[in-house]
Amino acid sequence: MATKLYITSIRLTFGWLAFATVIAGCTSAPSIGTTPSASSLSIEQLVRLPAENGHAGLDQVVRALQARYGERSNVELSPLTNTATPITLADGTVITQAVTNINGSDDVARDVFLGIAERPCLDAHRIAAMIGAKKGYEVDGDDMTTGHSSYFFQSAQIDIEMEAQRQGPACVRSIAIYKRLSQ
Repeated sequence: MATKLYITSIRLTFGWLAFATVIAGCTSAPSIGTTPSASSLSIEQLVRLPAENGHAGLDQVVRALQARYGERSNVELSPLTNTATPITLADGTVITQAVTNINGSDDVARDVFLGIAERPCLDAHRIAAMIGAKKGYEVDGDDMTTGHSSYFFQSAQIDIEMEAQRQGPACVRSIAIYKRLSQ
């Protein structure tokens, strides 16, 4: 029971962080079978690696982010990090924030949150179709908040949640990737 409560609290924390990012603010990729090099890292790889390779794919994403952040800003992305240093990927996508969380039993990152810049627009429909994500809930905006749509992908090992703005083009604003823990 305590484990499920802990997992739920972690997901809620990442969910609120994704929501706060939304409020605040097509290229082919190289083979995704190996960890991409820091200079060739694309958003497509960051999403497809976990979707196709499960836990091992998410570990590759964290290593690629570590290399990219270390190369560009002399900031190493540790397994437990909240880095608000923007980086531009090889495909032009701008990551405004990267947050990782460690699994309590080892040093392997379990969760990754990526804040995505509004410009250039990362098309939510294209990314969702690429991994087979399904459209979830939609929230209408008002004077205080921005409307957004959610997209969900689930496999035996990984959950991926994307938030996209609703007004204008459906641009991805955040991506959260979670390792499913053994049941």
